[in-house]
Order: sequence, then structure tokens, then C-alpha cells
Amino acid sequence: MKAQTSRAPEDFIPVTEQVTPVIVKIGGGDMDGDGNTDPSINFLIDSPLMPFSDQSADPLGWTEALSTKTGRIQELTIEDGDLKRIDCKVFPQPNALTSLEVTLPGGEQLVLSEVEDAPGDTYRLQVQSSRPFQILRGVAEDWKESRASFSSSSLILTFKQTIDGLNDIFSFSYTFNNPQNGVFNLDFYVDPGQ
Repeated sequence: MKAQTSRAPEDFIPVTEQVTPVIVKIGGGDMDGDGNTDPSINFLIDSPLMPFSDQSADPLGWTEALSTKTGRIQELTIEDGDLKRIDCKVFPQPNALTSLEVTLPGGEQLVLSEVEDAPGDTYRLQVQSSRPFQILRGVAEDWKESRASFSSSSLILTFKQTIDGLNDIFSFSYTFNNPQNGVFNLDFYVDPGQ
């Protein structure tokens, strides 16, 4: 299963760009002493090649973070247990922004989206969460790994590209069959020279 927008010219993406995958691993809660599994889903965000900076200054952990480098989202890869891997490619366009929304029952969300750094010029990757994330590697201004626990046992991903903030060029939704054993990668290509 693939979702794809219309193709841009082949020379749109310079060969010198480096892909910076933002890896989000999801998994179930731990078992208690009686053998009951906690129904929560744990999220681990790992961005080994590009740090993020906390934009929220929340003492409980960050709820909004921004990439320290500019670039564009190019692909989403989903791994759901033993099911076949899904690749969703998108081609950046000047007047369109790409986002990935993770929605959990009860209204909790995790949103990874392109935001304009300079109008029509450069873009950063913004992460917003309804739950605070704890930094595991790095400091608030320069972290590469963090974790949060959401009180849910199911989740839906919506990957979309929106033109001028109004109309979706495309939208792809996926409900995890096995959220206790899933991973998704969001490939954010960093601009050359950074």
C-alpha cells in the first residue's frame, strides 16, 4: 500500500542532501505483578542526526520542540508488527506543508509538521504533543532522544500535505493493528551545507 502525490521534477532534490530520519518507536506498557499489561502506549522519539530544541519551557518535559536544522519531509515509513512495511513518499512544494498527526482516543495527539522558518524559503520540523516528553539524550536546547507515555491502546496516523493551509493535496490515514510493536520513520531531508 503506497500513497503518493504527483511527481515533481527529478532534479528537485539535490543529491547532496542528507536524509535525517526521525524515528518514533511505539510499544506497550509494562506488566504489573499480577501479569496484567498496562494499556498505555509508550513513544520514543529518536533523531540521532538532527537535534531538537524545546520551545515550551514546561517543567514536566517538552510539549513543543523545533528542529535545529532546516529541510523538508520526504517520506513516511510504517512498520506494524509482522505486516508488510508501508512507504508513503511526498514531494515538497513551495506553497504546501507536510504533516504527520498521531491521534489517540480521548483527544491526545502527537503532531510532526513542517513550519516555515522564513516565508517560502526554509522550513523546520516542529513536534507538538498533548503529553510532556522526557529528554533521554541531550538537554532542552539540543536533544536527540525523548520519551512519553500516552494512556491508550490504539492510534491512527494521518500523513498529509496541505496547500496554503487550506486544501489537502493528499491525505493518507493508517490505523495500527499492533500498536504495542510498531515503528514509524519520518524522513526529513536536511538542507545542504548545514
